[in-house]
Amino acid sequence: MTPLGLYLHIPFCEIKCGYCDFYSVTNGRGDARAEYVAALLEEIRAKGDGRPADTVFLGGGTPSLLDPAQVAVILNALRAAWVLAPDAEITLEANPETVTEEKLRGFREAGANRISFGVQSLDDAQLKALGRIHSADRARRAIEEARRAGFARINADLIFGLPGHTLDRWRRDLGEVLAWPVDHVSAYELSIEDDTAFGRRPPTLPGEEAVATMWEAAMDDAAAAGFAHYEVSNYARPGAECRHNLKYWLDTDWVGLGASAWGLAAGVRYGNPRSLAKYYAGRMTGFPPEKTDELPRDGQMAETLVLNLRLRAGCETAGFEARYGPGSLNRFAPVLAPHEEAGRVERHAGRLALTRAGLMVANSIWGDVYSAG
Repeated sequence: MTPLGLYLHIPFCEIKCGYCDFYSVTNGRGDARAEYVAALLEEIRAKGDGRPADTVFLGGGTPSLLDPAQVAVILNALRAAWVLAPDAEITLEANPETVTEEKLRGFREAGANRISFGVQSLDDAQLKALGRIHSADRARRAIEEARRAGFARINADLIFGLPGHTLDRWRRDLGEVLAWPVDHVSAYELSIEDDTAFGRRPPTLPGEEAVATMWEAAMDDAAAAGFAHYEVSNYARPGAECRHNLKYWLDTDWVGLGASAWGLAAGVRYGNPRSLAKYYAGRMTGFPPEKTDELPRDGQMAETLVLNLRLRAGCETAGFEARYGPGSLNRFAPVLAPHEEAGRVERHAGRLALTRAGLMVANSIWGDVYSAG
């Protein structure tokens, strides 16, 4: 049995960033956070089934707004509800402005062993435009504080394609971050979602060609700095890949806990209410999901293949056909054939993967796969 991943959504933020469409609330002071943690503990007890788990991810929102003692209580509850592996990867997302070295040491002592900072940019004007509350200098100090606090596993999130972004500015920021004492960097293209401040008042962004150049620079510069490009938006030093996120891309089961959290169980996706009030109301009935999404078998195959193709290693054909049956990949051969002929998809060592040229048009390839599912 493949061990589970455990995802816990912590929805509190100081302010809402202009580009963010994750569920978050900005009125989460001490009492509100305590109430939420109490409900989360109830959900953990209600849904824990003693199965093995080897990753935990506290995402948000801004989980670093919690106190270390609250994180310790949550992690202890998870250990009581599931069989958490001794070497489990336990990630906590953090905003640089919400931590101190003392607080980071507290998170480490509570059991977190990987921290992910939302750095996003090292240009203070861009940070302000995004709605971030930290400065570039604060981000630099937070990384050093995390190291001193005992974190060996540190990720930095960055965004490219920002309003007014230039290739020189992007490479300067990326180059500095790659030289920091971090072992993982996530580099995302800014996307505009409808239900966000940017969606309601879209900023002017660099053109597609400029953004593509930034993405290629990220691939080149990360490789030169010793980071392997192992997923579309993620780069890691050897052995430092995010084990929790790999569960998503390999399409294995995980448990979603907290308001708006999604999980996956035997091919069925389920989502908790995207509302604190509705989430709290679930206490009376064992926190049932608000939504479920059970794909037909063909849809499940397409979903698995698309998620696998996000990885540079691609889809292991034998593993896919062990899961869905001999010859199951043949269903997608007609839509993949043109991409193989054009050098965008390749087969090598029992795997089907996107080439670098394929990465540049990945959305189109994934769309073709879904259309065949």
